Amino acid sequence: VLTRILRLMLVRMTRHTRNRWDDLLADALAGPLSACIVLIGFAAALPWIPIGAGAAGLLGEIARSATVVAVVGGAFRCIDLARTAAERQPWALERPASRSLLGLGARIAKVTALVFGLLIGLAQIGVSVASLIAGLGIGGLVLALAAQKTVEKLFGTFSIGTDEKMREGDFV
Repeated sequence: VLTRILRLMLVRMTRHTRNRWDDLLADALAGPLSACIVLIGFAAALPWIPIGAGAAGLLGEIARSATVVAVVGGAFRCIDLARTAAERQPWALERPASRSLLGLGARIAKVTALVFGLLIGLAQIGVSVASLIAGLGIGGLVLALAAQKTVEKLFGTFSIGTDEKMREGDFV
């Protein structure tokens, strides 16, 4: 009932604006928002459910992890919506090479959201995230040194794509 009320309030707020993207955002976030509300309500009601302490703790961890999954899913939907909105902008329509880079940027944003979601999920279940991040930092440094030329070429591709110094059909 609470999720339906919040959805109706959100839809009413977004209908009073001239922008179309906020209506799409409300539609995209309706499912993850409902899931978060239900999971948070379930976690809040756990102390009153007559089950053992171990089972309640396990169910609480599952609910918190599922909430993280719902938030990451909502972030994915927001990233897709932002990409679609950016592809329809006049600057993107005039520069097809820049528009093609939006897909790569969206994938990078999704991977970043997924990594943050995994780190938060691991912290929720009790894994020491600080040591994991330190290990990833050292591994990232090794990877960065090993892939230096590849990253250099990737940034060069971004530069060429956004500046449009070259187009399809140009002789290079």
